[in-house]
Amino acid sequence: MWTNGLLRTAMPLFALVSYVLLAHIWAASPFALHQWDTFFDADANKYYQWFSEGRPDLNRMDGLHPLLAQLISWPIRLATWLFVQVNGGDVACLSAARLELALWVSPIAASLALSLQVRALQLMGCTPLRVIQLGLLSMLSIGMLVFGSLPEQFSLSCLALSWVIYLAARDLVELKIPVLWIILPGILATGVVISNFSIFVLLTIYLELRGFRRMGLALDGRRLIRVVMSHAAMIVIGTLVIAFACTWAERITSGGGSAPHLSNGLNGRFLLKQRPDDIAAAVMRLGADGFALGGISVVKQRDLPFPDQRDVSTLDNAAVVSAHSRGWVDYVIYFLAAAPILSGMMGWWNRDRMASYFFVSLWLLYVPVLTIYSGSDIFLFCLHILPVALVIMSSSVNAGFGSSLQGFGISVLMLVVTAVNFRTVSSLIDISQGPLK
Repeated sequence: MWTNGLLRTAMPLFALVSYVLLAHIWAASPFALHQWDTFFDADANKYYQWFSEGRPDLNRMDGLHPLLAQLISWPIRLATWLFVQVNGGDVACLSAARLELALWVSPIAASLALSLQVRALQLMGCTPLRVIQLGLLSMLSIGMLVFGSLPEQFSLSCLALSWVIYLAARDLVELKIPVLWIILPGILATGVVISNFSIFVLLTIYLELRGFRRMGLALDGRRLIRVVMSHAAMIVIGTLVIAFACTWAERITSGGGSAPHLSNGLNGRFLLKQRPDDIAAAVMRLGADGFALGGISVVKQRDLPFPDQRDVSTLDNAAVVSAHSRGWVDYVIYFLAAAPILSGMMGWWNRDRMASYFFVSLWLLYVPVLTIYSGSDIFLFCLHILPVALVIMSSSVNAGFGSSLQGFGISVLMLVVTAVNFRTVSSLIDISQGPLK
């Protein structure tokens, strides 16, 4: 049906244009992409450099992001080098071209993630109206607007999670899923950030269990363990082999340095910073922070702890924006999001209990671990949760009045989210231009 193809292309293209425009606004800021932790504790300045020029330490393979720099910077560096060779130009032109392409990475990843989300919703049997509602809710969410425009890894992880959801949707309609569709994306996603490994393991378990049920066979625990372990081993070994090979290649082309080695990739100042009640609150918020932020807090860089890694000369002019300042608007958003989410959970429970277990497990998989690690707020990882929340909303308790009521609730949520996020993004743009008074 032509409307399905139109929905899969029109919304992502509009999203791409919007996110690219925001990315250029951040790039024009005196510090948004040039200072540590400007927006929500995200390291946009680091990844902006990684995407455009690669890692500064060529001999250290980051244990948290083993392939991220190479996956993005190598195509960018190759494309810009070929362009300069053909059309001429100097080093300044080459660097400017790389920085420009680096700004497009997150918008492209977020737009592709949106396209996969739309396709998954269509495979799950959503009406075009429901697909439009949920697609717009995703596109206009604060998580996509912020992390779909900042040079960061979160939009790439969102793309990986959206791919997993798309494969689960294909299985619901009994479409074939080649093993390579799990292994290769699993290697790339694990290379972006190692925590993505878990969602592909969970997907493998889910697909195997559905396969047993579809064929009317009893659960074969040995086969299940064998398949899961083999997939996990291929993803882990593939990631490590490619990562070490890329690190060696960087070392050789740079003309020296010590042998590559693996770092743990974990910053001790973040670990176990959150209290148990913070983790419980994050779980109870059900990832609704990703839809909209009614309140943000802004402080000067100089007033924060851990100033050692920041450029002291810019501290007075640089701001830090966090999601800690929550007010009544945020609680309204939580309430509006909770109603269709709970209705969707009950709908999936009635429709396909195994799928409901999978989506809830996929949703809660990240929350406790990432909240412990994040050191700031679960909002930093909202794109790891938001796509699953949208899929859960796609179902309803019944196909009649319950579905219409849920659709009305989603429409109200979408309108509130759009209004709140317009104000929030406008505030972020004003803040990013500095200096902070």
